[in-house]
Amino acid sequence: MNGGLDHNVRRPIINRGITLVELMIAMMLGLLVIAGVGSLFLANKQAYQVSEGLSEYQENVRYLFEMITKDIRQADGTPCRKRDSKFGPQSSIIGLDWGSGIRGYTSNESAESKDPPFGTGTADRIRGTDALRVTGSTGKIYKVTQHSGDVFSLDGNPNGSFFIACSLDSATVFKATVNNSTLTDSSGTTSGQYLQDSQISGFSQAFWYLGCNGLASCDSADGRSIYRAKNNLASSGGESPNPIVNGVKSLQFEYLIKGADEYAETVEYWPSVIAVRVSLDLFPPKSESNAGDLAQQPTSRLTHVIGLRNRIQP
Repeated sequence: MNGGLDHNVRRPIINRGITLVELMIAMMLGLLVIAGVGSLFLANKQAYQVSEGLSEYQENVRYLFEMITKDIRQADGTPCRKRDSKFGPQSSIIGLDWGSGIRGYTSNESAESKDPPFGTGTADRIRGTDALRVTGSTGKIYKVTQHSGDVFSLDGNPNGSFFIACSLDSATVFKATVNNSTLTDSSGTTSGQYLQDSQISGFSQAFWYLGCNGLASCDSADGRSIYRAKNNLASSGGESPNPIVNGVKSLQFEYLIKGADEYAETVEYWPSVIAVRVSLDLFPPKSESNAGDLAQQPTSRLTHVIGLRNRIQP
């Protein structure tokens, strides 16, 4: 009995380590998992950046169209209009006839001497692109309660720096300081007597064009911006041109004349314009603007039609 084998005796367990081949396989599998997760993370991050850039780009373009639409719709809207067909408002403060309300300049047509010139400097206008000037009143119209010399008393409290004064037989644009309901002509350009039938409103002149922004070469997408110069012709001081949106390749304005069926690039009589078609050629967001020829880079065109509210009959 004692000479038999004891089957209850357990054999010792031999602990074996991981072989080199198993370790290499495990490391390879781990690297594949990490690479897959990393690629997915980078792809999602890139997609988010592209989406964010596109959203910001679209918002900038939307803001541009809102601003230019507001200016064009208000063109020719002054309390001086529709009084007398022979009445043509003038002002030495801006150096040109502002009575037409709107004036366009074709791609190679120079604007006024005080406008940004063609060139490659910061805020210079880019040759081969159109420009547009619009003038009109802004804000509320106030009645003149008293006028003596350079001082106007009004029936309200206006805001701003530039104003239009209109009577039955004269009109002028002037720069003034505001003190509650009193305007004092600081430019000394007001002429004539504005009695209690006269009206005063804010004045605004906007000059829209495509220019070099100085951020990059003017021959690249990142170096071009749509600019808005406000009251830039005012001899007593306007505002510096303000860049609105970058990445615009070209800018074109076309005009619809009352009674016409098609838009035209040039106009002989500007008071006959009733609508403007704005066309922008845009570069893609985050484009490689310095790679290759500017003319060969892909673009997309946006077109927007704007009616002059003060000339379209209801």
